[in-house]
Amino acid sequence: MKKVSKIIIMLLLAIIILSVPHLIKSDYTLHVVNLAGIYAICVMGLVFLLGFAGQLSLGHSALMSIGAYTTGLLAVELNLPFVITFPAAIVVSMLFALLIGIPTLKLKSFYLAMATRGLNIALFIVLINWKRFTHGADGIVNIPRPSFAGFTIQTERAWFYFIVAILIVCYIASRNIEKSRIGRSFKAVKEGELAAEVMGIDVYRTKILAFVLSSALAGTAGCLFAHLNQFICPNDFNITQSVTLLSMSIFGGSEYLLGGVVGAYVLTFLPEALRFLQTYARFINGILILLIMILAPSGLFGVVSSLFEKLKRQKKLDPPNNSPNIADVEGMEN
Repeated sequence: MKKVSKIIIMLLLAIIILSVPHLIKSDYTLHVVNLAGIYAICVMGLVFLLGFAGQLSLGHSALMSIGAYTTGLLAVELNLPFVITFPAAIVVSMLFALLIGIPTLKLKSFYLAMATRGLNIALFIVLINWKRFTHGADGIVNIPRPSFAGFTIQTERAWFYFIVAILIVCYIASRNIEKSRIGRSFKAVKEGELAAEVMGIDVYRTKILAFVLSSALAGTAGCLFAHLNQFICPNDFNITQSVTLLSMSIFGGSEYLLGGVVGAYVLTFLPEALRFLQTYARFINGILILLIMILAPSGLFGVVSSLFEKLKRQKKLDPPNNSPNIADVEGMEN
């Protein structure tokens, strides 16, 4: 019965996802949906790092920029196809994270956050000033759309299906890693590094692995971002963007992969929904995020998940309808 209900739910979700581009008439709104999907992929990487391994990063947009600039330069300067630039962006992002992670992941908590923040600022300065390679503040323009066997992903509707497909693949892969021995090692390190070492876990290597896997998703998101917008510049990956990505993770629920997805979609659309407030939009946006963090530390998805758990426990504790209650039993004894 449970399998049937799961199949029904999955079919309903598939129908809803497939119908979204047909329900949204505005290309701009659909473009925002696509951006939210890209951010969701990146934020799932932050869930690996923060939610599972307990490592706070304030430089995730820097990792995203590595993927974006790798695919942008390869596509524009060398005219390489997407089937080459896409995996190249992921690999280069992972190698960059490995090189950076070896020294920085020896730091803990606040010091790690400051180190990754410094990394983001340093890389931002490099992207602006290394004009011969990165094109400086002008950015990289005319990044081609992805094409496969003669079919080019051109319209926002086609991009929606493409991004959702990659998002689902990334989620399934991430979920399998979470359930594996590697995922359990991440959570053990988060709960206590000393206890993890006693259990035989190499804490330092586990942190580096979490950082590298997180960067793979950030590189994926950066590559898609570059090809969707067909333009990238350093301001797309500044420290403010890193803080926004971290807010998405915490807002949705940093311990849940789906929480990262929910946070990305909500916080991408929230500024759009508050745009009519003009001057006060950012202020109210910040207040709403702060309230969620205070009132629901586990995030939106964490609150929903705990409610479902309570309902399940209550259902198990409730007696069956056909069983006699205490008053009936006492009446029979009398």
